[in-house]
Amino acid sequence: MSAPLIRPAVLADADAIATCHVRGWQQGLAGVVDQAYLDQLSVTASAERWRSGLADAEHGVLVAVVDDHVAGFTRAGPTPDPRPDSRGVVEDPVPGELRELYVDPAHWGTAVADQLHGAAVAALTARFSTAVLWVVRGNVRAERFYRRRGWRADGWQRSERDGSASWTEVRLRGSLTGSGTPRGDG
Repeated sequence: MSAPLIRPAVLADADAIATCHVRGWQQGLAGVVDQAYLDQLSVTASAERWRSGLADAEHGVLVAVVDDHVAGFTRAGPTPDPRPDSRGVVEDPVPGELRELYVDPAHWGTAVADQLHGAAVAALTARFSTAVLWVVRGNVRAERFYRRRGWRADGWQRSERDGSASWTEVRLRGSLTGSGTPRGDG
């Protein structure tokens, strides 16, 4: 297996990104999210959403290509939901957000996730001093991955629902300056 090549996603990557996304959910969240929900996830429906999203020139999606196949992807940019502090003041400065990082399970345990994480952090560091990400509570593999790279829970949680399935996400925060910088070197 060759080292991953990280590049901006193009519209033609939509099917491969959708496959990584759906397979990542189905295998990574088995036993955490309702299995019937995971079983009904559709690569075809996901690919349609990705085609729409990738049509935006500012999509911020990077893919990792291994042996001419998309093995994973990440998306980073400004957070869509800055949180108010205890006084109701919205975070200032608004943090960046590592919105997604998914690797096809066939590539788990390889350098793909590290390379994608490093690329996402580099993109965030160019624009923000701090960043956040959300991880499904109980996704031990993902939590361990991010914590080893300097991300820490900041106390925020949110409940998500899609149809009859629901789950809780925990927000992690990382400084993009100084020794607390999340890194991609595991």
